[in-house]
Amino acid sequence: MAAERQQRSLRLERLVGIAEREERRAAEALGRLRAELARREAQLGELNAYRKAYAASSRSTPGGTSAHWKDYQTFLGRLDGAIVAQKQLAADAVAGVDAARDAWMQKRKRSEALKKVFERNRRAEAQAAARREQRRLDETPLAAPPFAADGGDS
Repeated sequence: MAAERQQRSLRLERLVGIAEREERRAAEALGRLRAELARREAQLGELNAYRKAYAASSRSTPGGTSAHWKDYQTFLGRLDGAIVAQKQLAADAVAGVDAARDAWMQKRKRSEALKKVFERNRRAEAQAAARREQRRLDETPLAAPPFAADGGDS
C-alpha cells in the first residue's frame, strides 16, 4: 500500500512538472505576442505621425501643379491604406494576446490544481507513514523496566 502511494506521488510529481513547463511555455508565448502587439502599435503610431507631418508639409507648400496635387492625393491614399492595414494587424495582435492570456490562465489554473492535489497526497502519505510508525512502535514489546531486574529494594 505504501509503495502504491509513493507511485501515485511520483506520477503526480511528474504531472506537476509537465503542467509547470506548459504554463511556462504559455507565459513565454504571451510575452512574445505582447511584444509583437507593442511593435504593431508603434508602427501604427509612426504611420499616423508620418501622415500628419506629410499632410502638414504639403499644405504649407504654396502653389503646386495639378500633377503635384495628384501625386499628393495618391500618396495620402497609399498611406491611408497602410494605416488601415496596420490597424488590422494591431487588432489581430490584440486578439492573439487575449487568446494567449486565456490559454496561459488555463494552464496556470491546471498547474495550481495539480500542485494542490500533489501536496494533499504528500500530506496523506506523511500521515500514513506516521500512523505506520506509531503502530510499529505500539506493537513493539517494551523492554523490562530498568529497576525490575533488581529483584528487590536495596
